[in-house]
Amino acid sequence: MRLGLGSVGPFLLPLAIAAGAVWLGSGGRAPGKVEIRAKYDLVPDTLRVAVLANPPNLDPVEATDTTSNALIRRICNTLVGLDDNLALAPDLCEALPEVSPDGLVYTFRVRAGVKFHNGREMTAEDVKYSLQRLAEPWSKRFWIIEPVAGAEAARKDMVDRKMDRGQPQTPIAGIEALPPRTIRITLEKPQPLFPLFIAMSNASVVPREEVERLGQRFGRELVGTGGFRLGEWKDNAFVVLERFDGYWGPRPPLRRIVYSIMPEEDTGYQGYLNGEQDIVQCPTGKVKLIRSSNLADELVVNPLLDVRFHGVNMEKVLRGPGGEVVPLGGNPEKAADPVLLTPAQKEKARKVRQAMNFAIDRDFLCDVILEGRAVPAKGVIPPKMDAFDPALPGYRYDPARARALLAEAGHPGGEGLPVMPLHFNNQGPNSLIAQALQGMLLDVGIRTEINMMDWGAYQDFIDAGKATIYRMAWIADYPDPENFLFVLFHSSMKGSQGNYARYQDDANDRRLEEARACIDDARRKRLWREAEAAIVEDAPWMFLYHSATALLVKPHVRGLVLTGMDAGSEMGQADLGKVSIEGAGR
Repeated sequence: MRLGLGSVGPFLLPLAIAAGAVWLGSGGRAPGKVEIRAKYDLVPDTLRVAVLANPPNLDPVEATDTTSNALIRRICNTLVGLDDNLALAPDLCEALPEVSPDGLVYTFRVRAGVKFHNGREMTAEDVKYSLQRLAEPWSKRFWIIEPVAGAEAARKDMVDRKMDRGQPQTPIAGIEALPPRTIRITLEKPQPLFPLFIAMSNASVVPREEVERLGQRFGRELVGTGGFRLGEWKDNAFVVLERFDGYWGPRPPLRRIVYSIMPEEDTGYQGYLNGEQDIVQCPTGKVKLIRSSNLADELVVNPLLDVRFHGVNMEKVLRGPGGEVVPLGGNPEKAADPVLLTPAQKEKARKVRQAMNFAIDRDFLCDVILEGRAVPAKGVIPPKMDAFDPALPGYRYDPARARALLAEAGHPGGEGLPVMPLHFNNQGPNSLIAQALQGMLLDVGIRTEINMMDWGAYQDFIDAGKATIYRMAWIADYPDPENFLFVLFHSSMKGSQGNYARYQDDANDRRLEEARACIDDARRKRLWREAEAAIVEDAPWMFLYHSATALLVKPHVRGLVLTGMDAGSEMGQADLGKVSIEGAGR
């Protein structure tokens, strides 16, 4: 049978700008508009984009951040991908896979004539090798390939023998390369979302000889099959992608894409006004100004399939002034330095986490700091995603309730609670959000110390479980609730796989597993909603908001399509192979 999946609508530029298709609040120019002086210089055939972060690692199996994955998406291809409507579509395969009646076997016909950037033609063996890389010990996305028969055994063998880079892989029994150009994948049990998993950029097809030749440097010198190849890269300054003239698909109109790395939003904005950038993220605090200015038609506000939150490390142990254990996380017995909590202590810890949630004025964050380009989060699942539950109560702003919960937990007015470190990365509105949260929590008696870190170091810090409270955003890898609930909360995903909070609840694990495998849509939706309600009640996060990206896009940029997965100016899902630079500006 042929397999197709649902879609989320795209945003087409520049036509949708004129129609106000994705504006939040009132769009367009206000009477008596403010004049903002801007230049409209352009470089023919070059798209100039300001991004906030230097990509830490471009090796597909190690990339977990939006900037790295956006660049990988332009340099590489996957067997299947997502189209402009976020529906499954062929990429390196000729058509969507044939699926056996029992849902276990997927057969892909690989395209002929696809070349890597080093000039060699891609084969089915390259596809097999690349998918097996997801099971290697350093892969941060093993869960993509985990449903395949033999994947767990292969990963265990590679870990047990302390496999080094460049050493032979342990084959995964369920992945077969059949002559002349066929890939057959057999799953352990039905997983209807599997094609979406391998549509992620982490499953990109790469040439084995380059991986083995470069070793760890492969993340700096990525070679793929995409319409653009990696050019010059100067850390914390710029990354250049050059058009690959041997590309198997339609020839991209752009000759190059230049990503300027500018952690401060205002720097990119000034470059936009000076005619030096074509696409930038609109700085926090300037959305309303630009909406009432002559640049209003260049402002694009694109709602995302995302959730923003500050998570609690559920394995972290806090100590009071006298060295006594202060419960905050729900399962510190799972930590490297385990501490056993009684059921009563666990309940007190949960009340502290719930108090933190009731202390937050989400309307202030969304309406004032983010200028209306976000909506308060009641839970995890974004509003435009299937299984979103409008009846979920969430946490309203109720500081009196927060104080009462602290008292019930044995901490009236915050008494006995240590100062809690709150970490965040140095991008966008994160500092303003952290400062606002610090004030709101202090108002009910919870003291925090805010700590800002560079993005690369921050990722390593979170992955290692060193944070107590940490800021994070999760953008959909594929448009399904599984990507938010299973990946972020199942105990098998702890750490860099996605469950950064190190949350563990055995009953919810079983519910998530059942929902993940369920093929009955109505039952599946009910299971997701039940799982989300239990997670919200347990409060491993401070649930904050679902956001929209605000970009400034020059009028000479044509053919850009944004989806709910295009977060920030890096635009990780958009097909930049269709974009062109036209005319001489205004």
